[in-house]
Parts: sequence; C-alpha cells; structure tokens
Amino acid sequence: MITKTQPDKQKAESLKKMAEITLQRLEEMDLVKYPSNTLNDYYGQHP
Repeated sequence: MITKTQPDKQKAESLKKMAEITLQRLEEMDLVKYPSNTLNDYYGQHP
C-alpha cells in the first residue's frame, strides 16, 4: 500500500518555535540547580 503525504508547514513552524523557546529558557535557567528539568528539556518527549 502506498500512502501519500503532504508537508504540514504549520506544524513544522510550531515545533520550531517550541524548540526556540526551550533553548531560550535553558540559557536563562540554572542548569546545575535544576538538572532533571534540563535533561527533560534536551531529551524529553514532546508531542
């Protein structure tokens, strides 16, 4: 079975914006004080 897909530009833009916000928050946060949050931000699962 062949499934055709279409690019979801709106979802891609949303994911990009979420990643930018996460990186900005990581720059502002004390990474040593909140290590589990840092690990979750870098490696956690996002929908």
